Amino acid sequence: MRNSITLTLFAAICIIFAACNPYTTWEKTLINDSSKNVILYASDSGGGFTFTDSVIIAPNTSMVIYSFGDVTKSDVAECDLYISRLTLDTDTGFVITKNIQDAANWESATKEADQGFDNTCTFTVTEADISIE
Repeated sequence: MRNSITLTLFAAICIIFAACNPYTTWEKTLINDSSKNVILYASDSGGGFTFTDSVIIAPNTSMVIYSFGDVTKSDVAECDLYISRLTLDTDTGFVITKNIQDAANWESATKEADQGFDNTCTFTVTEADISIE
């Protein structure tokens, strides 16, 4: 009987501590507010190889391109994290003039969440950011 009370008390304490741990999320979104397709290329290298993957974001849509959560408490959006691995392209005959690798081109927001923060970074491509090649 004493063991079951001890185990129950221990489980309750673990639940309380787990519920109080800080938790922060980071999310990067690319918004295509143009009439052209936007092609996002992400490159990474390791072991002497370079890997590239791409996604197409259709006109007037958006896509979360990075999402991460960690048991920490941080109100820093870190929009410049990993953007050096990104490049943009668009439909043949056009070029995107807005540099995705420039942290100044990202908008950030932070809001308090339960015991932590939700950080968002947004990169928007508009018609003004696309010109003829």
